Amino acid sequence: MDRAILPLLYEGFSEKGIGQQVELSHRTIEHRIERLKQGFGAGSIAQLVALSIAGGLGSAG
Repeated sequence: MDRAILPLLYEGFSEKGIGQQVELSHRTIEHRIERLKQGFGAGSIAQLVALSIAGGLGSAG
């Protein structure tokens, strides 16, 4: 489920918007994004997106 969040981040969705898309609360999405950031060693959502794209997990387009 956490990996399903990444493409929505690439598209610029907020935590609330992602929550609506995947039918989870925005607080749950916030926690999952934090877990993803820790896993990638990212300090921000922008860095998480960049690192995940660089790691071959998705694309911005």
